[in-house]
Parts: sequence; structure tokens; C-alpha cells
Amino acid sequence: ARYDAGDHEAALQHFRESLASFASPNTQLYEARCLRALGQLPEALAAYEQTITLAARAGDDARYAETARAAREEA
Repeated sequence: ARYDAGDHEAALQHFRESLASFASPNTQLYEARCLRALGQLPEALAAYEQTITLAARAGDDARYAETARAAREEA
């Protein structure tokens, strides 16, 4: 909800807390998007790359194929 409202700093904190518990490619993608929106472009690029890595580790899990595609395009 905070991300959708444009509160990227608060959303970033939430996504990072979530990632500390479980390294989800989808959450990692939103971390990258928050960083991009905040103008932290080198950090955003690293987060996009991490998204792609996490999605690849998930193997054939279809839930993450779209996530990896989005990360590649946005990076």
C-alpha cells in the first residue's frame, strides 16, 4: 500500500524487512523499484540483478518467470 501511495522510503524499509525473513524474487523486485524511484540508481541496478539471480534459483517456478522478465527490462 505504501508503494502504491508513492511512499517509496517507507515501502523500501518494509521490503527490506521482508527480505531479511525470506529472499523472495518478487519482494526483491519491489526493493529495486523503490530504489529506482528514490534515484538510487546503482543500488537499484544491483537489486534488479539480485532479483534475476533469485528468480533463476527458483528454477521452473512460473511465479518468478514474469518477475525475472520485468527485472531484466527495468534494469
